[in-house]
Amino acid sequence: MLRALAEYDELGREGFLAKYGYGPAKAYFLVHNGKRYDSKAIAGVAVGIEYPANGPLKAADFSGGEATVRAKLEQLGFEVESGSPSAKRNPDWTREETILALELYTQRRPQIPGETDPDILALSDLLRSYAGQRGVVGTPTFRNPNGVSMKVANLSRLEQGDSRKGLAHGAGTEERVWAEFMPDVARLQAAAEAIRDGINRLAQPPIGTENPPGADASPRPLDAVSRGPRPSFGEVVHTRTDGENCLYVMRLHGRINDLFPGRNLHKMAVLKIGRSNDLKRRVVEMNCGFPPGLELAWRPTLTQTFQSADSAHDAEQALLALLLRQGFTIGGEFAVVPEKQIETMLAAAVRSQS
Repeated sequence: MLRALAEYDELGREGFLAKYGYGPAKAYFLVHNGKRYDSKAIAGVAVGIEYPANGPLKAADFSGGEATVRAKLEQLGFEVESGSPSAKRNPDWTREETILALELYTQRRPQIPGETDPDILALSDLLRSYAGQRGVVGTPTFRNPNGVSMKVANLSRLEQGDSRKGLAHGAGTEERVWAEFMPDVARLQAAAEAIRDGINRLAQPPIGTENPPGADASPRPLDAVSRGPRPSFGEVVHTRTDGENCLYVMRLHGRINDLFPGRNLHKMAVLKIGRSNDLKRRVVEMNCGFPPGLELAWRPTLTQTFQSADSAHDAEQALLALLLRQGFTIGGEFAVVPEKQIETMLAAAVRSQS
């Protein structure tokens, strides 16, 4: 299927249909990475790729209706929409969206998180919020967990030595973002953090604003998002002052053994290392993804302030490098460390920047 989709992208719709003798689809369209494809043509060509001795199916060889092609594609995990080819389609991924997807890929590789993964669900919610802020209109599948998971998985095609090819002709934005940031994951994380901070700031309503009496406070669908700011009532003056540049170490408290079955965590601590100028907000962000009743919470264990953001960044990188060298890193900015070594490792990282 993926090879058929890649060839469709390479030839274009008209070229692909003409090459294999299919007419344009009228009722059902396969949706992949936000793009719509003629479902019957893709299915027929995919059969030929799977069984090269027989060649692709011709349009007259099978029916492309609800009970045949659509049922089979959905069984394979693909999404199928009904509607005319002129129906609204989702916009291409932006550079900022691709940076966020690449950051998640680097945190989870070689594992590819599926559409029910908490990180995928969180990124899907964030991208939808980002679209609403920009007034972007999409279909009901816009940046849904399935599409986000596929985007993250498709980035593996750019990894040297990775056998997963994804779509060989994926979006050019993926290649440009990869070339810009890889393998400097620290710079990628900083860019992603800046994007998230911007999205989260815009998502907060100005202090003093409220809905007029009787207004419906329920969220509106994506295609009804206004391009302008929410109306305010009364004059509001709001200022924001950044806090100190802080290197922090957070520790995960609660039933952490449930997250690491089969691993002995006696006298060990699960840590998150990072830097922020608003530590209280960062703690809230880290904890907002835990479902109620899970009994897990991130809490700051150690902090160290610096005169500049560059100094805080250098100390953060020094600590992460130390954790990596000693084999404590479990991915990205997370580590499992013996309790008695937490303070000494932070002190060593701080001293390295003195």
